[in-house]
Amino acid sequence: MSGTESIPNRAVILTALPVEFQAVRAHLIDPQEETQTIIGTVYERGAFISKMNHKWDVSVVEIEAGNINAASEVVRAIDYFHPAILLFVGVAGGLKDVEIGDVVAATMVYGYEAGKVTANSFETRPTVGTVRYRLIQRAKAEARKNHWVQRIKGPAPEGIPRVIVGPIAAGEKVLAAKNSPNWQLLKNSYGNALAVEMEGYGFLHTAYEHGIEALVIRGISDLIEGKSEADAAHSQEAAARHASAFAFEVLAKLEIAEPQPPTPPSPSVDSTPSDKDKQIQDTTSISKDQLLHDFCTAIKPYLLAVNDLYALFGTRDIYHDQCSSAIKTFNSINEPIQSLYHRRAIIDDADEAVLISMHSQLSELQAEMSTFGSLCLARSANARSADSKEYETRRKKIHMWLEDLVKNLQYFLDTK
Repeated sequence: MSGTESIPNRAVILTALPVEFQAVRAHLIDPQEETQTIIGTVYERGAFISKMNHKWDVSVVEIEAGNINAASEVVRAIDYFHPAILLFVGVAGGLKDVEIGDVVAATMVYGYEAGKVTANSFETRPTVGTVRYRLIQRAKAEARKNHWVQRIKGPAPEGIPRVIVGPIAAGEKVLAAKNSPNWQLLKNSYGNALAVEMEGYGFLHTAYEHGIEALVIRGISDLIEGKSEADAAHSQEAAARHASAFAFEVLAKLEIAEPQPPTPPSPSVDSTPSDKDKQIQDTTSISKDQLLHDFCTAIKPYLLAVNDLYALFGTRDIYHDQCSSAIKTFNSINEPIQSLYHRRAIIDDADEAVLISMHSQLSELQAEMSTFGSLCLARSANARSADSKEYETRRKKIHMWLEDLVKNLQYFLDTK
């Protein structure tokens, strides 16, 4: 166990492929590069705000493939960040009871290549990385719902991907054929494993040794054979997006202890002001109350417009010009939000959490509305024929985000 206490609202997410890294990064607010100075590991660090306005400090890193590399990176992440939770988010090959695009949350990870080689056979000596009961229960609870699908970035899936909570296996080789010895080993000795990958065992085993909660979440990108065809169909990208969406839904629902306020540092002639200190110094010319008053005055005219959009997206018939108008509204609201966001150092933590949530919502709404507008054009060209699954999925997603934006706007107008 590390000698330093974990920080309650801090998470580190490991990935092993660029597509996995990008899928996770897409969920972070204002991610910034941060380099661990001793070893040189490069992370990107940003914020994630749950609907309950819990603010998570999340860092993501892309590591080299393999259980040994995963174990090493876990140690570095714990020593540097002291996180409350570690996640490994990525893709995997499906072994049983899964389809491409499904998500598997691991209850345990078998290190399936451990064993004894004799003259005539291979005797398995299973090693297992385990997941704590709390995380398994939370994964099962979210798997029973479809709320996590609303977090999927990029193209909407055809239908709703399933989430299965169960065992997976991890080795040191890419498994690409069902007539291989490793395939037979998995089927004969690890018949309940749902998927196979290359990092989960080392990741979980090391996290357990350091007393840190950890969970492995994998999107199914192939079914062992036909990898080239699956990759050509962009199955890795979709699987990574699905795994990331479910990971952040689990993170959003985890209860976290409120961090205690830090003890102020002793004055030092050599101390360098932090970024937060610099922000405070830059805003001393205006009081917090005046800053919030000006902000509320600026956003008040837009509350009715956002309410109208919320009502509009509760219906089925939406046109391209309405989407264009909505984007203009978002751009206008964004100006006062950006202004306060850059001066957020002097506002209360609760206000800052809501502000960061709005900042994220607007970014997502602007991107999603542009894509949805294109769907509306295509739908109009086809004489408004039967609604596509993608159209309905995106409409409902925008409707949900608009509801949250209305609540957050109302929060400032009601309390300030």
